Amino acid sequence: MASYAKYGPRSPFSDRIPAARLAEIKPEELTDLIRNLFTYKHDVLYCGSGTARSVGTTIKKYHPKDAGAVAPLKAEKYPETGVRKDRVLFVHFPTVQAELLLLSKGTPKFNLEEYVFNEWYNQYFGYGLSSIVFQEIRESKALAYSAYAHAGSPNRKNRAHWLQAYVGTQPDKLREAIEAFQTIMEDMPVSLAQMETARQSVLKQIAASRIIRSDIFWTWRANRDRGFSSRDLRKDIYEAMLQATPEDLIRFHDERVRGRKYTWLVLGDRNNLDFGYLKKIGKVTELKLEEIFGE
Repeated sequence: MASYAKYGPRSPFSDRIPAARLAEIKPEELTDLIRNLFTYKHDVLYCGSGTARSVGTTIKKYHPKDAGAVAPLKAEKYPETGVRKDRVLFVHFPTVQAELLLLSKGTPKFNLEEYVFNEWYNQYFGYGLSSIVFQEIRESKALAYSAYAHAGSPNRKNRAHWLQAYVGTQPDKLREAIEAFQTIMEDMPVSLAQMETARQSVLKQIAASRIIRSDIFWTWRANRDRGFSSRDLRKDIYEAMLQATPEDLIRFHDERVRGRKYTWLVLGDRNNLDFGYLKKIGKVTELKLEEIFGE
């Protein structure tokens, strides 16, 4: 459902080989794909004690000479859809619990400032036993079996930031859970002590982490895909957190979260849900499992 909400009917999740085509595939087609991998342009990663010269000599000696002659197939593009007003997507599933997921598209491209503050915001507001969402919705009001919120950053520079929140609750408590989420997403409760604990947690996690061996390559590549090929983005987070104040986190919420529009994804038994209330949130569209999973 989340993939459908982000991309529409054609998404990375639903774009798959039809069952009829799978049945026609011969084993030779699959083994040929593996056999011809080296004919496509590719990168070679080495992690070890050898020097660049010695490793280069070995690669030239044993690597296929015609390797990399064929350009790889162009990657499929799946445009992300935005939401201008609240809407509800519903899927009927005979379960005793109601599942609710909120999704909202934010900044359309990778934004370093937003990336820097996301983890602090998530630890304070979104997830963990001491987070605002968990305390307000699960502990204080006993409205959910599980609840979280997450401000996410894209893994590529031309993709959007997404905000999502989840609650699993009893069908008769769905309305209360939705209203509770609406309240805290608009007016974030402020606890200076919890904000400081979350800030210190981010700092300690970075200070204690080490990037070693092949992770060095993958971290560099991830930063490159975001548009920062010669920069360790953990440094930006650490330096910002050293100077950050509660006012910075409040401003982040006001500028990045308050006033957003959401796609409300509801999974549950239609006989136990209040559709009259759901229609007050926005237009309700019922999806079939075939629409979500594709062919």
